[in-house]
Amino acid sequence: MVTAPLDSCQSRLRAQCARWLVLLLAVIVVAPSVSAAYFTIEHFHSDIAVHTDASCTVRETILVEFHRERHGIYRDIPFKYRDEFGSSVLRPVTVVSVTDDRGNERPTKVTREGSAVRIRVGDPDRYVRGMQTYVITYRVDNAVLFFDEKDELYWNVTGTYWETSIGRVTAVITPPMGATEASFDYGCYTGGYGSRLSECTWDVTDEGVRFESTASLDDREGMTVALAWDKGVVTEPSAWQQFLWRTNLRENWVFILPILALGFMIFHWHRRGRDPNVREAVAVQYDPPQFKGKSILPAEAGTLIDESLDARDITASVISLAVNGYLRITEKSEKILFFDTTDYELTELKQPDEELSEFERNLMRALFPGGATTVQVSQLKNKFYKSLSGLKKSAFRLLVQKGYFLTDPNKVRGKYVLYALLVGFVLFFVTNAIASYSPLKNVIASIMCAAIVALFAGAMPAKTRRGALALNHIKGFQEFMNRVEKERLERLGEKDIFYRYLPYAIALDVADEWARAFEGIY
Repeated sequence: MVTAPLDSCQSRLRAQCARWLVLLLAVIVVAPSVSAAYFTIEHFHSDIAVHTDASCTVRETILVEFHRERHGIYRDIPFKYRDEFGSSVLRPVTVVSVTDDRGNERPTKVTREGSAVRIRVGDPDRYVRGMQTYVITYRVDNAVLFFDEKDELYWNVTGTYWETSIGRVTAVITPPMGATEASFDYGCYTGGYGSRLSECTWDVTDEGVRFESTASLDDREGMTVALAWDKGVVTEPSAWQQFLWRTNLRENWVFILPILALGFMIFHWHRRGRDPNVREAVAVQYDPPQFKGKSILPAEAGTLIDESLDARDITASVISLAVNGYLRITEKSEKILFFDTTDYELTELKQPDEELSEFERNLMRALFPGGATTVQVSQLKNKFYKSLSGLKKSAFRLLVQKGYFLTDPNKVRGKYVLYALLVGFVLFFVTNAIASYSPLKNVIASIMCAAIVALFAGAMPAKTRRGALALNHIKGFQEFMNRVEKERLERLGEKDIFYRYLPYAIALDVADEWARAFEGIY
């Protein structure tokens, strides 16, 4: 009495569970595909006109039905691929126009995504729905394949990037002028990438050769058409043209800017940054150059050599002050545990006076801060650097006052560094406005231009004719100290020549050679 109702209940429960399981599977399997296909392509038509220069003009008319509101569509067109022999083939693509079926322009943004040109069609502030028509016109260079017996257009009409179905595909190829119907060979393929299915037909019409699919296409499926004709109709691109395509100046023109920047800076340096040509060979000089009957400072000599006041020039100036009796340098050695330490004590012997230049007076104040008369060099370790900026300004000011430079070299270098930053920023915004599809290339090209201007900053300070003559004299004096022979020094017979010229030897980086020449003399 109980068994039958119980069996009936269990049967109904099993049936209900089966229905829920089917529904669950439908949600899992069907839902993703429905959500992904927010539109379907009802008809994809392409008019392809082949030209005798191996290019073609493509006009695609795409009829789309939107099932949900969207901004628009993406159209990806490959411009680079590998042929059956593994060689890289480049087909530069230029987008001409994107409109609706009435010729009204549609908002468009063109970018490069890998090996494809991506055309984003749609207004980001506006949605579309229902049936929409997109007419995309573009030009393709290097579109024709050249073989031994015939030339051929092998063209993927739809591409295989669509993540939706395509109901119907038609294409009309207008052959190049001069091609005869008797020479035509046809081909048509459908399906996914690499498919050799041929669910399509072709026929010769007054317009050209017409191809049509005989079955709809699923996600990432496309239709490829081929038309071959006798050789001699289309001119094969020259090696120079192939090179231009590979360099792809249409997209990479921004990299011409660094070349132009380099050319301009070389020209500008030649006019404004080059030292005057004094037309005099460097001759050996036996003393440093003089200004108004007085030798220039060692720091000035070192700065004229490399247009920079560096540590060697400051060291030479300290030695020069000691030689001229303004301070004394004493070596201090001390043993701490198992280690010997060496320090140097500076003692002020004479207050800075008018005999010293502004630079030397500033150096004395930096060496003996706060009115001190004795200081250890180690005590200056974390203090002296604060005076470097002022020392550099006073040294260059002295060179300008003497007429060796028209302008402070540090100010000239700083000006060109600012120019470099300005050039980089301006070019970045300008190139992004002109070629927004390649922001990374714009950044690289702008940085390269800025770097070129910045690199020339160090070469732009120019000496006057007096400065160029003084530099020649300094180089001759440097040559003397670098190659002087013991016999020559003995003939000179000047007891103080070693110490008098030692600061110059330090500033001109020939101190070792200068000291070696005096071995065994004094």
